[in-house]
Amino acid sequence: MNLSTGQDFGENYIIKQNLLTSPHRGHEVYLVEDKTTKELLVAKCATSKEANQALLSEQKILQDLSGIPGIPQSVAYHNQVHFVKYIDTQFQLGQYVRVDRPVDEQIKLLPWVERWFKQCVEILKMTHNKNIMHGDMKPQNIVVDKDNKVWLVDWDHARRLPETTPQLPVEGTPQYMSPEHVAGKTLDEWADWYALGMSFFSICYGSRLTPRYSAGDFKQRVSKDIVAAIAAGEGVKYNLLPKPRSPLETDLQSQWRKMTEYDKTKRTV
Repeated sequence: MNLSTGQDFGENYIIKQNLLTSPHRGHEVYLVEDKTTKELLVAKCATSKEANQALLSEQKILQDLSGIPGIPQSVAYHNQVHFVKYIDTQFQLGQYVRVDRPVDEQIKLLPWVERWFKQCVEILKMTHNKNIMHGDMKPQNIVVDKDNKVWLVDWDHARRLPETTPQLPVEGTPQYMSPEHVAGKTLDEWADWYALGMSFFSICYGSRLTPRYSAGDFKQRVSKDIVAAIAAGEGVKYNLLPKPRSPLETDLQSQWRKMTEYDKTKRTV
C-alpha cells in the first residue's frame, strides 16, 4: 500500500501521516482524517493473512476492554483495516530508553517513572481482571498523551486467559519477554508483569540491564541470541543496579525485582 500524506484513504478519509518510522511485518499504520467530521483515527492495515487475523483479534480484545482508562477505543474494522480512535500522543516511553543512563538523569527521571509505572499497573490490573493479557509489553507500547495520561497500545499480540495451549511461533520483543514466553509455554498474567518490570528497568537505568546486551562487554545481540540467553537463565542484570539513593528508588527497585523473578511462581506485584 505505502500511501503518502495527502492521499485519499478509501472514500471517506485522507492520509495525514505514516505512523511507522520503520517497516513492520504485515502492517502499515496511518493517521487518517474523516473528510466530513474531521475526526482523527489510526488506520492499522493488514498486508498479510496472518496480520489480518491479528488485527481482527485486536479489535475483539479492545471491544471487550472498552471503558477501561488507558485502553485505545476500537472504532471499526473493514477491508483488513482496523480503525482505532487517535490518542493525542505527547511521547512514547521507548524514547526514554538508552543503552546506559547517566546517574543525574536517573535521579531526575525517577518521579516521572513512578507516575508512569503506577498508571501502567492500574491499567494492567483491570485488563487482567477481564482475563486478557497484553502479550507484548515494552516501552514502545506505553504512550503518554497531552494530559500526561498513560495509554497501553498495540494489542495485536493480546491473549485471553486462561491460555490452555502454547501459541507458536513465539512473537513479541525478545529483550522484554519472560522466560516462559521465550520457551513457548502457555502464558498467564505474570508474563505481562515480567515484561513491565523489565521495561521500567530499561527506561530508568538503560537497556544494557536487559538480555539485549551481553553481560561482559555489553555487545548488542541479535534476536536469536537474546532468546538463547534468556533460555539459558539470563534475566535482569541486577548487579548493574545502582544503590538506591532515595526511599522512592528503593521502593521502585524492590517492586521491579519482584516482578522480574526468573521463576514466575516467585513473582509478585
